[in-house]
Amino acid sequence: MRKTKFTSIWSILNELYSGFRKNLLDKNIAYEGMIFRDVIENHTWQGATDRKWKMFSFCRFNALNECEKTLMKGLRKEGEPVFTGL
Repeated sequence: MRKTKFTSIWSILNELYSGFRKNLLDKNIAYEGMIFRDVIENHTWQGATDRKWKMFSFCRFNALNECEKTLMKGLRKEGEPVFTGL
């Protein structure tokens, strides 16, 4: 019984998540993780010379997610100063 319920929930998660993202995009809104993911997946930050900020600070991280790691590595690779302290 529990396995069936678990499987039925998992079977709808992708459709639910996709619909949720589409709904937010249609309203031109997003949550923090969605913005990070969009920046990383679309590489909108790479090579951008018109960035609003020239220095980035990432503070008080316990465990970085893959988007944060990719962003920090990319900024460092481009020679941008990235402070990861505190």
